[in-house]
Amino acid sequence: MNDGIVAQSIALPHRSPKSLLRGWIGSNDQHGDGGTPSISISDLVRGMRHRWRMFAVIVVLVTALFVALSFVFPDRYTAEASLRIEPGVRNTAQITQGDNRPPDEALINTEVSLIRSRDVVGAVVDELGLANDIDLVGAETPADDRRDAAISAVTDALTVEREGSSYLVTIEATMAEPQKAADVANAVAAQYVAIRSTSTVEDGNDRLENIEEQMSSMRANLDDAEQRAANFRASRGIVSDGTSGTVTQQQIAPISMQLATAEAQAAEAAAKLASARSEIAGGGIGALSENLNSGVITELQKQRAEIVRERGEVITRYGPNHPATIEANQKLNDIDNQIRAEAQRIESKLASDARATAASAASLRARLNGLQARQASDARHQVTAESLEREAQNQREAYQELSQAAQFARQQREGTLPAGTIAQQALAPSSPSFPNRPLFLVLGAFVGCFLGAGAVGWREMSGQPLLSPQEVMEKVGVGCGGVLPPVTPKLIRKAGSGRAMWEYVVARPTSKYAEALRHIRRAIRSDVRGKTGIYAITSAVPGEGKTSLTLSLGRVAAMAGDRVLVIDCDLRRRALTRELGIEARSSLGDVLSGDARLEEAVVTDFASGMYVLTAGEGDNRALDILGQPEMYDMLSDLRGRFDLVLIDTPPVLAVADARTIAAMSDGTIFSILADSTPAGSASAAVRRLQADGILNLGAILTFTQPSKAARAAMGHSHGNYDSYYAD
Repeated sequence: MNDGIVAQSIALPHRSPKSLLRGWIGSNDQHGDGGTPSISISDLVRGMRHRWRMFAVIVVLVTALFVALSFVFPDRYTAEASLRIEPGVRNTAQITQGDNRPPDEALINTEVSLIRSRDVVGAVVDELGLANDIDLVGAETPADDRRDAAISAVTDALTVEREGSSYLVTIEATMAEPQKAADVANAVAAQYVAIRSTSTVEDGNDRLENIEEQMSSMRANLDDAEQRAANFRASRGIVSDGTSGTVTQQQIAPISMQLATAEAQAAEAAAKLASARSEIAGGGIGALSENLNSGVITELQKQRAEIVRERGEVITRYGPNHPATIEANQKLNDIDNQIRAEAQRIESKLASDARATAASAASLRARLNGLQARQASDARHQVTAESLEREAQNQREAYQELSQAAQFARQQREGTLPAGTIAQQALAPSSPSFPNRPLFLVLGAFVGCFLGAGAVGWREMSGQPLLSPQEVMEKVGVGCGGVLPPVTPKLIRKAGSGRAMWEYVVARPTSKYAEALRHIRRAIRSDVRGKTGIYAITSAVPGEGKTSLTLSLGRVAAMAGDRVLVIDCDLRRRALTRELGIEARSSLGDVLSGDARLEEAVVTDFASGMYVLTAGEGDNRALDILGQPEMYDMLSDLRGRFDLVLIDTPPVLAVADARTIAAMSDGTIFSILADSTPAGSASAAVRRLQADGILNLGAILTFTQPSKAARAAMGHSHGNYDSYYAD
């Protein structure tokens, strides 16, 4: 069994005593407003874990109550029939949409009301003879009123609902007998179909007569509209070949393409002609064959090149005046004349081509201009013609809708269209629908859980005790530097010590409780590093273990070799002085008043070597004795003479002395009794200290139950630590 666990502490680098508790126990920078009662999900879970017995009792009691109630109510049976409502046709648009049209909400609601109407229910009562059913109408109902009573009872027992967004409707009848419930549901569905069928035949006959009259008038209007559209087209000469646009519009596009091609060809021919003329005028005989693209010129150019070569050889051999040279020159002149003649012939052909392509383009341009002029006139008439055609088309569509409506009305008159279809007959149920005992059981458990959680939450809200270091940080606003396990009476008896915790630490110095205190002492001493640390130990309200913490921590530190002085500054209760049972010749009040020196007033605790400065019975008579300069001077004188000074102060919310002493100390240790101290009280006390500028705060969480202490300190992995400690 786990009797506790060691304290948690944080070892930090060296710093001055004023910052000691801020680093050792944790920063309170995240302090929130703990004064407003609230509860979170984690608080509720924690409360459920610690108050599960109360929660379980509430759940069991409420569930049992609901189950008992389920046996008090009489059994009721519900039978269900399904009916498909055939959508009635009220206009031709509904007919043309057919089965693809969405369900008409107003129609469905009307039909649901009709199913529960007095006519339908009255017919069911007459068919099944329910007016004579004593269980339904009651024995005391007069005979003349039994039919009306039966109609009212059946109407109340009927539930008619639509299934989703479809035309299916469910008819539920709840009766004391299962077969009677099925008979009523089936009879209601059958009576509705019969009444709607009769109404459908009558409606079809009236609708057909009305539609046929409309069709006669509509046929004449349709013929007139078609004739007017045809006459207008003929009178305006608007001819359409049945495709998109008129004939004129269809001719413009290809002619525009032909015109573009002709103009491109004309431009190309003109460019070729201009190039040829430029070459001929410039005398570039050598380049004519390439630009004019002539095979004859190409051949003549080859001959000319050969003649030029031969002429060069002759000139080289015989000179420029030789007859052979003159003959060569004559050949060269002849070939050049042939080339020029061929070039002029090509020029004439190019000029002819340019004139022909230009004439073709001009002809197409004139034709296109004529068509465009005609198109402007046709467009105005086309608008009118299309308007007349649309009017005729509208008349044609309206006539077709009337034809379909007439066909539908004939089917209604002949009774070939069902007014409704029974999709599923009701069967006698084998088990009652009410009371649903499994549902009562589940509902009772749910309500029980809700009420149980509410009760746990109320208990948490009313007190909100603290159960972990995390909760101390979140709800009080200070860090928690240690978790002290409980010292149970069993452990004290086993140790053979006295009745108090500070006596137990002397008898069992290797116990978990002592080890937890050594962790706290080690964290303080390692941070002070040889300097004197003066700490006020206080709590929010009385009974939270601050005096026990002061004496236990002082004895553990003294047994570890520290020079420790414990001062009793709770002048009203003097709990530390009474518990130790030390008789001193002088007290704290004597030292502060100058009637005794400190050395005369300090006594030694022989069990541990700790020094104690007690409080006398008359110390509380002087007003604010602890707030005088003498108290500050005494504390200053203690520095360097002791390693550790622990001051037991009154509760913060009870007496102002605690705030006075805390302001003079290097730090304040705040004692909290786990699962007892309300978070609101602890938070209020901390806020008072912080209002005085006392920010160097830290908390020690003391437990009374070993399992809760272990869980708070080390979660679910605490079981293996027991073997390290004697107790």
